[in-house]
Amino acid sequence: MRLAERPRRILTTVVTHYIATGEPVGSRTVVLRGAFGLSSATIRHVLAELEDQGYVRQPHTSAGRVPTDLGYRSYVDHLLEARRPVRANAAIAEKLRQAAGMRPVLDDVLATACHMLSHECHHVGLAMGDAADMRHPIYVKGTPSLLEQEMTADLEFSLTALRNLLRVIEEKNRLIRVLGEYVDEGGPRVVIGAENRSPELREWSLVTATYHDRDRRGTVGVLGPRRMRYSRAIPLVDAMAQAVSRVLDPDSLDN
Repeated sequence: MRLAERPRRILTTVVTHYIATGEPVGSRTVVLRGAFGLSSATIRHVLAELEDQGYVRQPHTSAGRVPTDLGYRSYVDHLLEARRPVRANAAIAEKLRQAAGMRPVLDDVLATACHMLSHECHHVGLAMGDAADMRHPIYVKGTPSLLEQEMTADLEFSLTALRNLLRVIEEKNRLIRVLGEYVDEGGPRVVIGAENRSPELREWSLVTATYHDRDRRGTVGVLGPRRMRYSRAIPLVDAMAQAVSRVLDPDSLDN
């Protein structure tokens, strides 16, 4: 169900504030941050409707609201609809070229792309060659960042969720299968929480995009908590995929 303008803007305020702070968002915070010109009573009414519709939830009776997976999905879908087409960032492509040398090798390019994504997003960076070609392993960078994530007021992800994720990362073939599901879907693609087909990843979010290496395709992306900065991760992953394509196959994109 598509939200009307007013509840969508209020939901966006809840999502962005929760992403920034990790704290449940009350009506007063929405009034102060949203500049809606609405009373607290009206905001409370809209928040109650959003909760009834499944976009937010209240972790405790006296607490504010936090986004559900549906709330994140509505927010992300609006980001994807409103985004401008992203072209390969010249600076990103140049860093990839410098790392790969005069004759770019897929493994070198992917290793660098993975590192850059992890560094810029502060989440786990991922890069994978053609899923059908096991000679090109999957690259994973930034797993220590998982231990640095803030524990939010409602314990958004538990130690069990962390152990499950690390198990998937350690078993590379499983991670290859997970990413392989999205290679043919272009990008950027965002999979949030329970949308993940793998049960071990249902406390996490995944942002991926497909790159082209002549007649082969692979994936780059980031994996992190549902409370990730999607507004940052989505364009960065998209630009990285296009930059990888440009470095590996200069004819794949217009100059």
